[in-house]
Amino acid sequence: MMTHTVIFATDLGYSAMIGATFLSVQGGVNLIGVLLTGYLSDRVARSKVLALTHFIRSVSFAIIVGYIFMSGSSLWVMYVAMALFGFGWFTTAPLTSGLVADLFGYLRMGTIMGVVMSCHVIGMAIGAYAGGITFELTGSYYTFFVIQAILEFMAAFFAFTISQKKPA
Repeated sequence: MMTHTVIFATDLGYSAMIGATFLSVQGGVNLIGVLLTGYLSDRVARSKVLALTHFIRSVSFAIIVGYIFMSGSSLWVMYVAMALFGFGWFTTAPLTSGLVADLFGYLRMGTIMGVVMSCHVIGMAIGAYAGGITFELTGSYYTFFVIQAILEFMAAFFAFTISQKKPA
């Protein structure tokens, strides 16, 4: 998403400056997301907060898909989608780290997080490339965002099914 945000905005007919403001909204709301999900994860099972984060991101992609499908021209809808995506942008990393520590203990946390983050970086590279290829082949990000929405819904489901006790 991050790699293609500005290009996506210009593809919709907006200026590169609007695309840059999309990134700014994502970054600003992400600060709120990280603080709020951190607070929540101290009070509710981290797996459920992680599921909520993925669900919110899936909603952001669904809004973008709807916007493209409906050939929307209302800029505020895109700002809502960017804010929702921003809320969950980097919130998954600290939640995942905490969840790994809760489930497997601190002794194994470094190794497990090393593997998880390595896979995450590989996934980011594939995702950035896939977005570009999708756009080149179809002339639109529509299919890419549909797939992203589906993957985020799946991540939300799988995170929600992780059995974990509420923090003491």
